[in-house]
Amino acid sequence: MTARIKSNSRRYGRESAKERFCALSFQLVDSMAFQHLSHAGMRVLVLLKRRFNGINNGDICLSCRDVAKACPMSRNTAGRAFQELQQKGFI
Repeated sequence: MTARIKSNSRRYGRESAKERFCALSFQLVDSMAFQHLSHAGMRVLVLLKRRFNGINNGDICLSCRDVAKACPMSRNTAGRAFQELQQKGFI
């Protein structure tokens, strides 16, 4: 079983079979709230989902300053993106 995982990972160009990813469900992407998010709101949502590891729901730490460093936006824009996500029910 392990050899098969390794051969598949090499075949598809992945270095490790345990590669992490951030999934956005079709239900989320097709929702009207998501479709009306600003670009900054989408970026912050993806950063939040990226920090979720399956068991830390409610304990994710992401500040406006962290967002401003990770994305090319100001802290004020990051703050507005957090407010937008909260108003639309994502956080």
